[in-house]
Formats: sequence, structure tokens, C-alpha cells
Amino acid sequence: MNLEQPSLAIAGANGHSGYRPRVFLATPITPLIAKNNEFCVVSRDSIQAMLASLRAEGFDVFCAIEREEWGKALMSGHECTRLDYEGLVAADVMVALCTGSFGVHVELGWASAHQKPILLLVNETFGIKTPLVEGLYTVSTVDTLTYQAETLLPAVTTWQTTLYPAVLDFIAQHVSHKPVSLGVS
Repeated sequence: MNLEQPSLAIAGANGHSGYRPRVFLATPITPLIAKNNEFCVVSRDSIQAMLASLRAEGFDVFCAIEREEWGKALMSGHECTRLDYEGLVAADVMVALCTGSFGVHVELGWASAHQKPILLLVNETFGIKTPLVEGLYTVSTVDTLTYQAETLLPAVTTWQTTLYPAVLDFIAQHVSHKPVSLGVS
């Protein structure tokens, strides 16, 4: 991993080394789970690579499918909706793999309403397929990054070589330093 990446400067920006920028990684869940609740292995590998690389940079990353143990502990809508919403509200930025997921589209609405900077990762093979997501940039801060894949999610190599450097740039542009609570009253 290149230690010159801009995200390292964020984690320790302005002398506030205790702050960890929060990333909400929105991914499809339902279309990647088989009837036996087994999560697609290739997609799991892709998401795990994303999580590992972002966390290695010092980011605090929320990703719902982890909490739901890759399909083995799926939550009801009553439970997961509130938890996902709280995770989004606490985030500094959203990185969204928006292809093939109604749930991610709901989360995009939340992020837009809360004026969270959004980076859409769009698989050109499938596209966005809804004008409301295509036009989200008219009401919120949205950048779009495209990739090619035959599956919904990018291959690990596509993430590492193409998407990840651009994601780091996006986060660096949109996360300003935050005050660190010193626990003093």
C-alpha cells in the first residue's frame, strides 16, 4: 500500500490524530444472497477487500452486510433500517455500490437528505437504471466512478488498481478535520 495516499493525512489532519473519518460503504445485499442465505463468495471477497483497504488507512467503516454476518444473521426490516440509518447519519461520507440494490437507493436518499458527500461506484455493464439516482448530483454532492465487471461488484483487482485510489481522493476532498473529544468536562 502506498503510504503517500491522501487519506493518511486526513486521519492525522491538523494535529487531531484521534479522529477516524467515518465511511458508510453501501453495498447490495439481497441480490447477492442465495435462498439458503449463503452470500456470493466472489462478492464477499470484493467487499472484504474494500473494507480491509479502507480500514488499513485508518477509516471507521460501516457496512451492513458485515453486521448481518454475510447473510447468516439477516435482520428484519424493523431492526436493520434503524441501524443502517444511524450508521449513515454518523458517517462523514458515503461510498455506494448502487447497481442492483433497492436498499442502497434508500440509503442514497438518506445521505442526500443529510448532505453527506456521496461517491457512486457504478458498474457500466448494468448502469444505474433510474433517473433519480442519475440526477442525485442536482441536490447533493455526488461524484460517479465507473467500472466494468460481469458481476454486480468490481473484482478485487479493479478495486485495488482503479477504484481505491479514486475513493481515497474523494474522501480526502470531502472530509475536513473534526474536533477530537478529550473527555474533559
